[in-house]
Amino acid sequence: MLITDARNRLRVDLSDVDETLITDDVLDRAVQRAVEDLSRFLPLESTHEVTLIFAVTDEKWNSAAAAGTYVSLANKPIKYNSETVKNAAEEACVRDTDYYIDYSLGRITHISGGKIGDSEDDCFISYTKSKTTVDLSSLTDLIRVDRVEYPLGDVPQPFVSHDLRGGFLTITGGAESQAAMTEGKHLVISYKAEHTAPTPDVVGSYPLFLDGTVILAASAYALFSVVMKYENQAITDLAAARTAIGSIAAIHILTDTALDAAASALGDATLALGTTKVDDFLSGASAPSSKKYLSDGDDEINEVTVGANVAERYANFAQRCAEIAVTFITKAREHNTSATAYTAEASGRIAEIDRYLGEADRYIGLAMQDMGLADKFRLEAIERRNEAWSIWRDPKQYIGDYTISSVRQPLTR
Repeated sequence: MLITDARNRLRVDLSDVDETLITDDVLDRAVQRAVEDLSRFLPLESTHEVTLIFAVTDEKWNSAAAAGTYVSLANKPIKYNSETVKNAAEEACVRDTDYYIDYSLGRITHISGGKIGDSEDDCFISYTKSKTTVDLSSLTDLIRVDRVEYPLGDVPQPFVSHDLRGGFLTITGGAESQAAMTEGKHLVISYKAEHTAPTPDVVGSYPLFLDGTVILAASAYALFSVVMKYENQAITDLAAARTAIGSIAAIHILTDTALDAAASALGDATLALGTTKVDDFLSGASAPSSKKYLSDGDDEINEVTVGANVAERYANFAQRCAEIAVTFITKAREHNTSATAYTAEASGRIAEIDRYLGEADRYIGLAMQDMGLADKFRLEAIERRNEAWSIWRDPKQYIGDYTISSVRQPLTR
């Protein structure tokens, strides 16, 4: 099964043949994760054969740009005290005087003031590789070593005890105590390895009859990606709700300001129409008052004051008081108009708050819907993954029927 075949089978199982739910990249990653799971339950049985050649002669190496900086050699580990080192001038060099060597990791560095200079090319080293330990770092698919046969070819097969640490396999003994291995013999390592996932050109390393279980597990991981999609959308919706609610705070301040201004304008109108203003100037019992001046002027209309225009003056005083009263009435009307405008502004702000509240409520509803869908997809994914795992745990179930149900959920946004 190539990766293109895996995608097609997954889209059918996930009811996503129109490619609207999941991208190819997500499906590829889901297949990879399924194969990683398969490696844990049913790892690939593999072998690695080593021809034991220990002597290394005149390996060329170049010193680093600075003393104390190690450069790697071609092999590791190296047998202790087996090396001979020469500089570019072919002068013999002394360990711990001209160079330091790390036998375990197979690396070397020059010492400042020694016979090897900085960035010196064409230095040479001869050495013997370890005769008890083999470097397995090239086995990038290694999970664990099952058994080690040494030497190859003997009957019955001799399987030796071993220890694996840090990518190094050490032969600890066979029928007798530990001994050095022999030049030219072969060592065979049987080990559990990771499976490789299918690519566009190469099928996966697992048997064909396990294709169905890999697809089953991959469909689970594809659904987990859909879970994350809806959970992330829920987070986005909740963030939008928080933004809407945050906008309400600023509008609330503006609403309070408008209402305060309306109250202030109404207060000013009340003062303008109060008894100390309009009533006093129009009908007050004492001057200045239109009523008082008219009453006093009326009393002066007689034969004595005729010609002195006293009554006319009182009338003028009364008219002026009335004009003052009208001024207060006009001011009161202006304040009432301002109060009406501020009240209308406050009403508009309150309507805006209601709109933001409705928007926040809508986003919260969408978030809850997203989380509900995420939960449904998660349950389906867990069921599929657990079924694949149970099959891999029980060899009798490698081929059989799997629980596949529709996973598409209605979504109204």
